[in-house]
Amino acid sequence: MLSGKFAHWVIPAVLVFFAAPCGWGQFLSVSQDNVTLSSNSPGPVTVQIAAPNGTTVNLQASTTGGYPWLGLRAGSQTFNGVANAAATFTLPAVSSIDISAVLGNLKPGNYVALITLTSSTSSITISVTFNVTIGVVALMVAPKNIPFQYPGALSTQVNVTSIDPNNPNQATRVPVTMSVAYKTGSGWLNISSTSGMTPLTVTITLDLANLSAQNYQAYVTADGGAGVGNDIAVVSLAVQSLPANLSVSPPGPLNFTAQLGGQAPQAQTLSVTLTGGGSYQVVSTQPWLKVSASGSTVTVTVDPTGFATAGQYQGLITVTGPPGTLGSPANVSVTLTMQPAAPSLGVSPPGPLNFSYQLGGQAPQAQTLTVNLTGGGSYQVSSNQPWLKASASGSTVTVSIDPSGLTTAGQLQGAITVTGPAGTLNSPATVNVNLSVSGTVPVITDVQNGASFVSGIGPQSWVTVRGANLASTTRTWRSDEIVNGALPIMLDGVSVNIDGKAAYVYYISPTQLNVLSPADPATGPVPVKVTAGGAASAVFTTSLQTYSPALFTYFVNGTTRAAGVFPDGKIAGPTSLGPAYRPAVPGERLSFYATGLGPTTPQLPQGIVPPPGQFYNASTTTVLVNNVPVTADFAGITQFAGVYQINLVLPTGLPNGELPVMVQVNGVRSPSGLTMTVQN
Repeated sequence: MLSGKFAHWVIPAVLVFFAAPCGWGQFLSVSQDNVTLSSNSPGPVTVQIAAPNGTTVNLQASTTGGYPWLGLRAGSQTFNGVANAAATFTLPAVSSIDISAVLGNLKPGNYVALITLTSSTSSITISVTFNVTIGVVALMVAPKNIPFQYPGALSTQVNVTSIDPNNPNQATRVPVTMSVAYKTGSGWLNISSTSGMTPLTVTITLDLANLSAQNYQAYVTADGGAGVGNDIAVVSLAVQSLPANLSVSPPGPLNFTAQLGGQAPQAQTLSVTLTGGGSYQVVSTQPWLKVSASGSTVTVTVDPTGFATAGQYQGLITVTGPPGTLGSPANVSVTLTMQPAAPSLGVSPPGPLNFSYQLGGQAPQAQTLTVNLTGGGSYQVSSNQPWLKASASGSTVTVSIDPSGLTTAGQLQGAITVTGPAGTLNSPATVNVNLSVSGTVPVITDVQNGASFVSGIGPQSWVTVRGANLASTTRTWRSDEIVNGALPIMLDGVSVNIDGKAAYVYYISPTQLNVLSPADPATGPVPVKVTAGGAASAVFTTSLQTYSPALFTYFVNGTTRAAGVFPDGKIAGPTSLGPAYRPAVPGERLSFYATGLGPTTPQLPQGIVPPPGQFYNASTTTVLVNNVPVTADFAGITQFAGVYQINLVLPTGLPNGELPVMVQVNGVRSPSGLTMTVQN
């Protein structure tokens, strides 16, 4: 405690006594929001709290600098010598708080604490100042109250001095640390120095960028450290209206990279925010640095054409708002890195290349490109379509068309890409290619046994091919097309290939072909392909088996029956079908006709008309009538290639009606579902 001729340096206590405003009780209020304590008068000071009964109040308190000197009591909740405190209470059970100070080991100076009371509808802050006058060397900040008003000046100076009470006439120099604490808002006060030796002059400037029109308060503290006091200046700011404010995003720097002799790098943009009205101006400091403004966007480009030497070049963009605008001017730095000249790529002609192709015809003539690559290295060439081929030799790229996979007419587009080494100018170079495809391509949808029309076939048997665009005409072979007994392998430009071997074409139409399959020892999946008008179909896979038995049928009045023929030429069937039909009688003789019964003895040469009087016997063949097996008297080829005649006598004891019929050879049966008419 100082005594004698030295007066205590104490910030006067200003007590704002409670006066109820209009609408009392609607919001949280206190009897005073500034409390001053001192080492001579440490309190407690009672602050009355007013709010509607039942209001819950949350209390949060903290001291600046974290010094543990604050004392609080709210009802039964007591804090003594703390740096932080938190409490909750309800009015009217607790309607006041007691505020006090604990000297402890504090050195001389002024200390500040903020106590915030919050309810569900409002919040209020109480500022507490504790003046400690015990010490050796004291600090003084002048002026202690610094009011600002905007519009008006936004900066001033404070002086920090030190006095040794024992030697008041001798200059005293001590190190001091400066800091800022906010009661209202944040970030709006800047100080020019955060440390120094007394006497020290500190400039205070205000930043209104994020403020609104209201009152603000902050504290500037000078702290002398151990054995030295501290002092506080109270800064108040009344903002009546806001100035224009300018900000630029991103703030920079912007970085560009280009190559000597190369293209300009991609433009970049700045976003300008200008509040308060008016317009802004933007300029650059270098002729290679270009700026243009449109609305809130500034487009920044660089022009590398004037550079002859690689290196880094610096520029600056300045954005300026109306006079008095905060944040104006805003400067954005720009760095341009010029790299050595890169290799260059050129392709001639640049395209497009145009090709035409007739389905089934010859591939169109190839075309060439010339590649000019400077600066060394090699180039790569590729295409983006399977029908488009490109091959490089030296500086020449040969472009050709592979039509093998083309099945449909139309306009196709592709591209050839030529790529130089990494960093090559004008790389990659793309040449567009157009291919006009005309004509039609045969399409196979199924390959079936020519008698049962079930998928799967046998060698030297009749086969039905179904699909689209299979032929442009409809007919069977003519007698003049069978030369010296050899069956034709093509009709009107239509041919069929089974497992790589030519089939013998009997019937053609746009949607169906009937052919005799070639001899083939293979079994399992085999490819089938149709060629029509020079256009080849996609390969269709079917199953080839040594034995693929099936009976020939006839279809009348919605019913499919096995074609059983009596010696008198009549056909087994109900008499209701006409005079050419009659039911079969058990015990009588008749013949069936089949395909796919397999090898014969002797083996019939493929693709010929059987010589007259020559029989080609099949393996032992059984016909099942109503599941009763009957061994054929004869089964073999007589007059027609691929057609087997089966002679048998019907067993006795068969019931009347439509009885199921199947043929079996070497353990393989024909498909079920066929019938014949039997009448005892």
